[in-house]
Amino acid sequence: MSIENGQANVQPKDIAEELLDTIKWVDETKGYCRCPGEQLHTNKTGDRACIVFITGSPTIFCQHQSCTDEVQEATRQLRRAVFDNIPVDPLRKIPTAEIKQKQKEEQRRNRLEIRGRASLSKILKDFRWTYEQIMADSRDKPNPHPSMHWREIISMFKSDDVIWMGEKWDSGGSEHARNFRTAEEWLKGTGVPGQLTCPGAFKSGAISRSNDNVLHRRFLVVESDVHSKDDVGAIFKWLRDEVGLSLRAVVDTAGKSLHGWFDFPKKLVLEQLEIILPQLGCDAGLFKPSQPCRIPGALRDGKYQALVYLDKATKPRVPTLPDRVLPLPELYYDGVGQCYWRANQTGGWQKINDTSVHTDLISRGYSVLKDEATCLSEVDVTKRQIQLKNDIVYAGPLAGYDAGHHHICNQSILVTQSPVVIEPKQGQWPLINAIIEGLLINGEIDQTPYLFGWIKVAYEAIRDRKLMPGQALAIAGPRESGKSLIQALITEILGGRAAKPYQYMTGGTSFNSEHFGAEHLMIEDESASTDIRARRNLGAAIKNLTVNTVQRCHAKNRTALSLTPFWRLTISVNEEPENLMVMPPIDESIIDKIILLKAHRCVMPMPTNTPREREVFFKALRAELPAFLYDLMRWDIPESLMNARFGVCSYQHPELLEALNDIQPELQLLSILDQSLCFNVLTREWNGTAERLEQELTQQDASFSHKSRKLFYYSNACGSYLGKLAKHFPDRISCRKVRGTTIWTIVKPMEEATGV
Repeated sequence: MSIENGQANVQPKDIAEELLDTIKWVDETKGYCRCPGEQLHTNKTGDRACIVFITGSPTIFCQHQSCTDEVQEATRQLRRAVFDNIPVDPLRKIPTAEIKQKQKEEQRRNRLEIRGRASLSKILKDFRWTYEQIMADSRDKPNPHPSMHWREIISMFKSDDVIWMGEKWDSGGSEHARNFRTAEEWLKGTGVPGQLTCPGAFKSGAISRSNDNVLHRRFLVVESDVHSKDDVGAIFKWLRDEVGLSLRAVVDTAGKSLHGWFDFPKKLVLEQLEIILPQLGCDAGLFKPSQPCRIPGALRDGKYQALVYLDKATKPRVPTLPDRVLPLPELYYDGVGQCYWRANQTGGWQKINDTSVHTDLISRGYSVLKDEATCLSEVDVTKRQIQLKNDIVYAGPLAGYDAGHHHICNQSILVTQSPVVIEPKQGQWPLINAIIEGLLINGEIDQTPYLFGWIKVAYEAIRDRKLMPGQALAIAGPRESGKSLIQALITEILGGRAAKPYQYMTGGTSFNSEHFGAEHLMIEDESASTDIRARRNLGAAIKNLTVNTVQRCHAKNRTALSLTPFWRLTISVNEEPENLMVMPPIDESIIDKIILLKAHRCVMPMPTNTPREREVFFKALRAELPAFLYDLMRWDIPESLMNARFGVCSYQHPELLEALNDIQPELQLLSILDQSLCFNVLTREWNGTAERLEQELTQQDASFSHKSRKLFYYSNACGSYLGKLAKHFPDRISCRKVRGTTIWTIVKPMEEATGV
């Protein structure tokens, strides 16, 4: 504290410490502090999460987004305390117009600060530029020896520019004249006298590194003490590609930060950058004309400060005002639903109307004051830009995708919810083990490797957000054996979302949009049909679902569109023949796309007689899933069961496969033919059309008329069955065309023909 004109003059550092408690000062302009809204943070708070800048317009910046309101209010308090302390001449009267202009400027500044801060997450995502990418994109290759990199920076100045280099305190005394030399003089030397330089040129004869001695501001250096090297790279890229600043060099400071050297911008651009960049987490101190920065080629803690990007040849560009190229707010327009979507505080998205968007844009720093020329406000213009640039064709959950904006099949998509994927954790899972072993191990066949392999491949794919095909998993067994319980656990493993697609997959409806929000598609036998047409439709749908990445999404009153969901299908049926008939025919086109496991009745390891007991039991099973997945991720699929396409081989339990083959309608027809058809005595054949055969088998006095009528319940069923039999039994069933009519030949079984 000092006394000036009889009035206490409290320093900004003292005010900041009074407001924010303990501050770990980095230098005279900034320091790390405790965030004013730390209690609202949703993630762990690091020691360097929040930083306060006290030069220019004091600003508090925190990496977290959940504390925005508290940080902004603390910033306002800090500024009021600092600015109100400045002595004011009580005799001077400020004109009303000047007061209004100052208020208008302050409001404009506040709005731009809000917009800048709100843009940070979008800039970091949309302009991502990693450390490796920065090095790869360097247009000029720096000298292979880092000790020589300082020459590249100095050569960007004019030859007669007076440049300061040295350590922080090499300034102010006559002995420091050696630290002020022209670029030409420095380049005649062999090294650097310290770790620091300034991006501006000083007056001739200067011995003090002060703002007053800066003659020309050649470069603007941008850096951040709160962002990683990858994140600050995104800010550099936004400044280069959107604002239009010429990026000349990027310096690795041999610490945690990077320095970006840009051609110094014009006044209006600079004024806006002074407001916006601190809100993006960049150091406001480097806006001071004489603020030192790191020079490449100097050693720092045994490591060279080095150039990682260099561009000396690009022509200077004419920058755009930064407020015109700040990313649009993350608001999306659904033209079909005539509504907007915005992120909520739970990680998802919510639908809002035009009025809510208007209010939301005001809260994000956009003005409602209308331009005299266009009669449009910033809110109006931004709303129109959102409609034109942030329009979407689909909004809703999408299986396998995290909430946010995606481009899928050349379409703009907004995913509104994320799957909840379980994190593996070491532990025990005796309950799950007891159920799986009791269900799938009986006799000589151990089916658990197929179940484990299928789950492992599916879990790794959803965890890594990879679109990978997977077979349908079917489990057939006694009632109440635990089949549906396994399906429920699979739902939890695959993200916690399930849908029932049976009606759509069997042709009962053409609408399927509700399925796209679930990773797990479930079919249970209580709602299934034994109709052969439904079964064949189901088989065709399984082939499509397990192999094709792109799926047709059709909602009522909406135009269908193509999406790429992550899906896994499971089916549970009882083992009785009439229940097995809900399964599709297992032919050569589907046999590699389905895993069919035989379940056995097992005793549940906990009581399940009442709803409350079942609830407690399932809660205990869910608690074991992290441990189950932990061990599953460390288990390797046996080499003999690996499959290049699906990860694990397909499998069908032999007893179930035999039972399904026995109930195939074409095989039932063959049995009827062998028992009731009248064959020619000499040729041991029957010849005729499918229509004639159907008439013979369904006439009233035929021995199998009732059974035949049940088989031929749809048009051309007889011809369809004969076609399938001809593929499997070409020596028994064949056909030929006679004047455009298909004539079938059915040969009497050899054992009957020979009397065996």
